[in-house]
Amino acid sequence: MCGIALDLLVGAPAAVCAAAACHADEWQALARENARRGPDAAGEHIVQLNGDGHPSVALRFFGATLHLRGDRVTQQPLVDQHGNVLCWNGEVFAGLEIGENNDAVCLQHALEHAVDAGHTVLSVLNAIRGPFAMIYYEAARQRLWFGRDCLGRRSLLWKSTSDAGVLRLTLSSTVLPSLVANDGLLVGEGENEDPVLPTTAGTITSEVPASGICCLDLGQLLRTARSDGVIDGGLVHALDVHTWSFDHAEAVDVAPSSLLKTF
Repeated sequence: MCGIALDLLVGAPAAVCAAAACHADEWQALARENARRGPDAAGEHIVQLNGDGHPSVALRFFGATLHLRGDRVTQQPLVDQHGNVLCWNGEVFAGLEIGENNDAVCLQHALEHAVDAGHTVLSVLNAIRGPFAMIYYEAARQRLWFGRDCLGRRSLLWKSTSDAGVLRLTLSSTVLPSLVANDGLLVGEGENEDPVLPTTAGTITSEVPASGICCLDLGQLLRTARSDGVIDGGLVHALDVHTWSFDHAEAVDVAPSSLLKTF
């Protein structure tokens, strides 16, 4: 079992830099928690995007590997020659030819080839059978993909906040101990908590729904930002969930659907 995490900041460049500095300690603590899930190798990768309207997008990826497959330890995050980034926590039992190789590396190659050929990321994820949680940045289209298998067999938590003109989305395999209450619930989570959408209250973290694969169009965020870098309406306008659909009892497919109406 591996540990994966992402910290996404969107806003005016100066505000994004200030927010990154402000949240540095929290991010390092989150990275340490995820590193416990993958003791064999760990690493970070940073992507910076800038739009014509002077907003900025900063993505910081973290991946820690527990080595189970392949003849060598795989360092995460995996970054290909086109700048696509993969963080993977899962096992591929079918849908890709793995052999004696590492499934994360095989998945990275499959995603790279699919994108190069003009196919969608979903065409690859649709074929996979096995438990997984993943984060994937598609560089050419500036899209961030993340989600879990339809049974939710691997953990992936999310938190959304908005402060001082900066939108922040955090994804993680594990939660910081400071966010867990004495009763074992995530802070703020309870019977009345919406099980699908993360709150913008700041300290609440919830599971990414296993109902589908999420796609956040960062390019659209950059194109629609105001001249001061502010994104009106938050992340909702650029976020879709492509829901899993069950055509047969043993088969799982992905069908596009704009599931989320608020964020």
